[in-house]
Amino acid sequence: MTESQTLYLNILAGAYPEGRYALSKPIVTIGFGAGHDIDVRPTDYDGPTKTFGLLSRVGRGYRLQAQMPGVQIVKSAFDDASDTLVASDLLVLPNGLAQVESIEPEGHTTETSEEHLGRNLLAFFNQLVGHQEPADLIDGFLGGLIALTKAESGFILIRRPNKTDMVYGLNLKQPDVNELITRRSDTIVEHVYRKKEAILVHSATDDTIFSAADSVLNLKLSSVMCAPLMKEGRAFGVVYLGHNQFAHHFDDAGLRILKIYAGIGSLLLSDALDIARLKEERQELQDHIQTHGIGQLVGLSSPMQNIVQTIKKVSATDVTVLIRGETGTGKELIAKEIHRHSHRSAKPLVVLNCGAIPENLLESELFGHVKGAFTGAEQNRAGQILSAHEGTLFLDEIGEMPLPLQVKLLRVLQERMVTPVGGDKPKQVDIRVLAATHRDLPQMVKDGLFREDLYYRLNVIQIVSPPLRERHGDIRLLSDKMLKQFSDELGVSVKTLSADTLNQMENYTWPGNVRELQNRLKRAMVMTDGDVISIEDLEIDPETCVETERLQDAVEHFRRRYVMAALARNGGNRTHTAKELGVDPRTVFRYLEQGPEK
Repeated sequence: MTESQTLYLNILAGAYPEGRYALSKPIVTIGFGAGHDIDVRPTDYDGPTKTFGLLSRVGRGYRLQAQMPGVQIVKSAFDDASDTLVASDLLVLPNGLAQVESIEPEGHTTETSEEHLGRNLLAFFNQLVGHQEPADLIDGFLGGLIALTKAESGFILIRRPNKTDMVYGLNLKQPDVNELITRRSDTIVEHVYRKKEAILVHSATDDTIFSAADSVLNLKLSSVMCAPLMKEGRAFGVVYLGHNQFAHHFDDAGLRILKIYAGIGSLLLSDALDIARLKEERQELQDHIQTHGIGQLVGLSSPMQNIVQTIKKVSATDVTVLIRGETGTGKELIAKEIHRHSHRSAKPLVVLNCGAIPENLLESELFGHVKGAFTGAEQNRAGQILSAHEGTLFLDEIGEMPLPLQVKLLRVLQERMVTPVGGDKPKQVDIRVLAATHRDLPQMVKDGLFREDLYYRLNVIQIVSPPLRERHGDIRLLSDKMLKQFSDELGVSVKTLSADTLNQMENYTWPGNVRELQNRLKRAMVMTDGDVISIEDLEIDPETCVETERLQDAVEHFRRRYVMAALARNGGNRTHTAKELGVDPRTVFRYLEQGPEK
């Protein structure tokens, strides 16, 4: 860039309106909202303000301070290790791409080689960005590279943990690809994985290090280029190009092109692979639901599996069940599943929230009334108890019921007879009663706020609905089910959660439990622009997602430290240590076998 040139940020592709913005201020902000120097909101966007990044002027370029995951620089000159955004560099934004341009004063029209390469890279990006499936994306990726570098053939190898590597080849015979899959110790590939850097073998047959590589021998190659596919400092794959004609060898210019294209290809391919993996996991989780869930209750955690087993047992009887748990844990859903699996399922399930109805109306709502019983009682009305005849009555928030009504409810449970307000003729009723509360009923009994006899009448079988923070492993399962449900309800495409987001969600405390998860996911489905939901899209502060040690792990760590301290006091003598602690010597030996605590 010369002194006379001006830098511009040109929005090229993605979900944003195209435009060119001059970079003239010392600090330039990019994002959604009128307060940004570069406001790239789509015309139909009416969501919250978002800041993608800050650009701070450094010399003749700008340094990026990313404010959202995925915002980063792709250098046009791959051997440029600086973190400064200069002419021809690309700026990757969430669901979009921009390029820095240097504009000469009028009369200057010369295009540099970097600018020419940048235009080609943009065309390459636009060609690939529409591909969603990894196989389609890789075909386009390899096809473009082979055409540009004039390679004879190429393949991409994706390394998956604990699984067979995935290999995609172009201009290779199928047996060649199968051979590459089975020979995973290729010298060139392993070198690129280990060093995380691209290599060029000008003359593969004469090279003293790589001439015996499996790929060189099997594919009869005369010249080879190989570059890593990187994500967050880790090589998750390699792209490999080869010539099998001695008259055509790769050169340094070809290697530079490969490294640049591998850089942008890494971003696209890693996202496509993540989405494909999440879809695969979602299907596996849906399969698990069929054998580990019950109706609308979803969960593979131990607390939820215990609830599923309890529901199956109590549903076969008319026993009264008290469901306890924090607000938002799904107590009503448990009651619905008990009713649905009972012999009363063809009859009504009547739900009454005792805390949502004013005290002066609750008695009439529950027991009904006769005409003229009070002002406004213009006709006879059956209450909720009679409405549940031969079915199930679910009393939600039973802890909010006033004491006088508790006496009347107890009589109904004992006698199975109900008398309407203002009436004198009791009516027989056949009901199964379920109740739920988030209150501490035993403490309320002690405080005189809840009748002890009613408590014992309700608490024949107790089910505790666990808070979401204790349902280890269920976040992914619940989220997948909800996102599919909201997609159908709202008429929008199914969105996914990134692996990082899911990890952070597992460490969030979820004070509002499943109801909070439901609300946050539904809002993100509406407001998120891309296909992948981040922790910020859920409006959760990442700093609140701190990993905490489980109680059982903390207890085990304490026991180990306690045993090792006693062992030290006894000079390492296991027998004396076991005698002091009152345990079997094998217990002491077990902790010794574990080695030093990490």
